[in-house]
Amino acid sequence: MSNLYLECACSSNEHLVKVTYDVDSGIPSASFVSIEVQLSKQSWYRRIWPAIKYVFGYESKYGHWDETLLNLQQVGKLHALLHTFSKEVEEAKSLESSKETT
Repeated sequence: MSNLYLECACSSNEHLVKVTYDVDSGIPSASFVSIEVQLSKQSWYRRIWPAIKYVFGYESKYGHWDETLLNLQQVGKLHALLHTFSKEVEEAKSLESSKETT
């Protein structure tokens, strides 16, 4: 399993993104990339109204959004991680297919 932490261009810790991937060599189709985003912290009184709406089943048609802006260095790190993930999945697939043929 490999982790990558991407910092927002504004340098706020509230916009930190964690990207994780795991390649299962036994079952390459079970390999995954996980992207975790920290929700921004709000004061208790700003959370009451959304909590009440949630309890009564209200759902916004737009969902709940926040953003993290990646600079070129962070984009390069993300690209490298995804490239490595793809390469490892392809290697696991070729190992699996070679085991099936023998």
